[in-house]
Amino acid sequence: MENLRYKAFVRSVETGSFTKAASNMSYTPAGVFRLVNAFEDEIGIQLFIRDNTGVRLTKEGSLIYQQVKKVQFQENNLLTLINDIKGITTGEITIGAYSSIAVCWLPSIIKRFNDRFPSVILHIWESANYEELYGWLESNIIDICFFSRGELDQFFDWIPLSDDPLLAILPQSHPYAQSASFPIERFKEEKLIVQSNGNDDLVINILQRHDVLPQITHTTLSSLAALSLVEKGLGVCLMNKLFIQKQSFNVQAIPLLPPQFITMGIAVTNLETASPSVRKFIQVARETLHAEKVEGI
Repeated sequence: MENLRYKAFVRSVETGSFTKAASNMSYTPAGVFRLVNAFEDEIGIQLFIRDNTGVRLTKEGSLIYQQVKKVQFQENNLLTLINDIKGITTGEITIGAYSSIAVCWLPSIIKRFNDRFPSVILHIWESANYEELYGWLESNIIDICFFSRGELDQFFDWIPLSDDPLLAILPQSHPYAQSASFPIERFKEEKLIVQSNGNDDLVINILQRHDVLPQITHTTLSSLAALSLVEKGLGVCLMNKLFIQKQSFNVQAIPLLPPQFITMGIAVTNLETASPSVRKFIQVARETLHAEKVEGI
């Protein structure tokens, strides 16, 4: 049922190279090249601009890519439905997730899922950026997404999983470094380090709801860079517990007063039309996090 021309085209887009796509598909680069050329000849449209750095989509190719992804999504749903009727769980699931969730939650979830459904192939796409994850889900690049609840989630089906506490991240020399809590109003007096990739919009909104106008002194695209700046005493930042718990920076993570939370969960385009394997993955995710007593479950 799988269309190899579609697969070669999509893998080439996602990897930016025929050689990398070939490795991903266990094909030769020449084989992928022939499949893509055959697809272009079939539809009479040039899909890629080819140069020494790899391949990139033409304007027309970008439009075709979006439609091919939708076709693949429907084909995968059909295949998994057929196998589910037969009592066989197979197929592929592409999972989008915050990097922190990919590190802290997904390994245990995937282990339990693989033990039950070893024939399902799983792909993981990580990002620290809410809007990038949203875009992947909207474009059907991913089937399911683990991230924080935001304003855009009204367009998807949302399954809440955990209320993750927000923590004040302080240098060891900070007066509150050994305190049991950090008053939110104290941020009025602090030099705040924020992520400029859209991740900290929720944090800024929380501060503003408490009439705190933060003094932003540094911005960074990387959460790790933000932690490094805090470690050097250049300011403070706000991060969720899930992210900070796997880090080894010499900083202090202090709960806020009053406590503040980010709701983490799963988003799918439409739960009713999701493939059986996706629905089973969601079920296993909830079981796993409940068994591990994740906060908020």
